[in-house]
Amino acid sequence: MVFSFCGLNASFLSICRNSFILFGLVAIGYTVANMMTRIKARIRKYSTCFGIGCIFTACVYFSLVTIPPMAEILADLLSTAPDRLYGHWIVYFLAVAAGISTIAASITGLKLQIAYLGSWLAHAGLLCLIVGGMVFSAGKVEGYTVTARERYNPPGPEHAGPWRDIEEFYLEGTNCITIKDETGGKYRTDLPSNRQLQDRLKLGGTGTLEKRIKINAPPGVDIYLQKWIEYFGPAAQLEITAGDWSTTKLVLKHAKVGTPEWIRMPGHGKLRVELSPRTMSLDAMIKIDRVECIPYPGSRMPRDYVTEVTVVKKESRKTGVIKLNHPVMVGPYQFSHDNWGPDPSNPLWITLGVTTRPGITWVWTGFILICVSMPYAFYVKPLLLRRLSGKKDEKKLEPRDS
Repeated sequence: MVFSFCGLNASFLSICRNSFILFGLVAIGYTVANMMTRIKARIRKYSTCFGIGCIFTACVYFSLVTIPPMAEILADLLSTAPDRLYGHWIVYFLAVAAGISTIAASITGLKLQIAYLGSWLAHAGLLCLIVGGMVFSAGKVEGYTVTARERYNPPGPEHAGPWRDIEEFYLEGTNCITIKDETGGKYRTDLPSNRQLQDRLKLGGTGTLEKRIKINAPPGVDIYLQKWIEYFGPAAQLEITAGDWSTTKLVLKHAKVGTPEWIRMPGHGKLRVELSPRTMSLDAMIKIDRVECIPYPGSRMPRDYVTEVTVVKKESRKTGVIKLNHPVMVGPYQFSHDNWGPDPSNPLWITLGVTTRPGITWVWTGFILICVSMPYAFYVKPLLLRRLSGKKDEKKLEPRDS
């Protein structure tokens, strides 16, 4: 949703606000630097060398990350996953160091004159890009949600009912265990990697349960099951005790969204156990109104997928269309197409990708400042410097009073 104030777009107001904040900080830094004139040249020298070193290190790091074998080696050295290398603390350190060196080089090496406005804008734009990249990397959310049509008998797309409403989505790269009993009691906990959790649960009328959860292949299973877990997903081993009865259950993550399993406890009812990604609730509900697969002319190959939705938030309703390069925003979350199946022309389920874009206004601010600074530095600055030098020459040629 776009909000307007005095005819201006909210994104434009955010860019202006970011620019004012940035220029205020640079002005404060310039004042402090001018108070330290004795060490000004030394600061400029070391900040320039430090900035070049950070940029060179960042280029080497990202070059290694883009090469799969080197990324695997780097991930092992840093004890992280290959897809987490872009958000490692090393990246944040290099970004902060480059930002500090840019500020130091700006306030010690640039003159506070209108002719040098292009250089100031370029440095300010670089700082905006650094801030925006850090905010995006630290605050972004990635996930997906799956909606399906209600199935009736006899089965088949022609007998399927309406689409289920979307009120939550799954977070990418997470796993959690959810336990429910017949009386509505519920327990949910995240699964940390390579760690055992022990807890005592009280689920409605089933009494106190002792539970242990271990991620990855539990000991005592055959080698084929271990390989299956290694390549297709995690598993959780539950040891449940209810009174004199106890059992050990291996729960596997069968699908992208998990498959629930039932555990019968004699004399203590049933438990519904599910290993799935962690869910995040929306503050709105998405209703699927219509779906359409548009093929290329004279072909059955899909050209575009169109999903018409209605977003219900409290008492407000708004409609939107999800299609290629045209997502729908629900609060801070952006919904776009991921997958249709099993037949795209008449799907029974739809997977939507969910993501956020924090810091995007800082990135746009940086691009705008850099785009403005380039023509200013190449065309306006030489004119201003020639005019200033001409005025100085005129003053030198003026006759002195005898």
